[in-house]
Amino acid sequence: MNRITNREQLVQAVIGLGMQANTMRGTTVHAEIAGHTVACRTSASGALRSTWGIGGAKVSYADMMTTLERAVAKAVAARDERTAGVLAVFRGHKDEFAMLRGVLLLSTNWSATDALDFKDQWVDSRAIAQRMDELNREAIMG
Repeated sequence: MNRITNREQLVQAVIGLGMQANTMRGTTVHAEIAGHTVACRTSASGALRSTWGIGGAKVSYADMMTTLERAVAKAVAARDERTAGVLAVFRGHKDEFAMLRGVLLLSTNWSATDALDFKDQWVDSRAIAQRMDELNREAIMG
């Protein structure tokens, strides 16, 4: 899973794929980026020329970036909407802090990295933690 939530992270993922393709000249390299299978191939001669593709279709670099940027924006908007929903449903409940803690500590049998990637795609962990901080401050200040 890729935790890509902004353009900078997206560009870094694409650059990484391009660099990998450059080291394996003449070979097509694939990666999952923002929910799309992206391919990059550099010429066998090492000329500074790359061919890009998404989902098996050859595309220009600009079209590929536009598609990936839209996918990232859509994923982030959906995550933010889910986060707002969780916060709204839990807000004011007598066990709000414990419920939010449960969201952050969602138990899985996955590796820690995969579990964190999933949680960050499902909800905005920072927004959940920020609300927990607010609840702590309210409890301390009275």
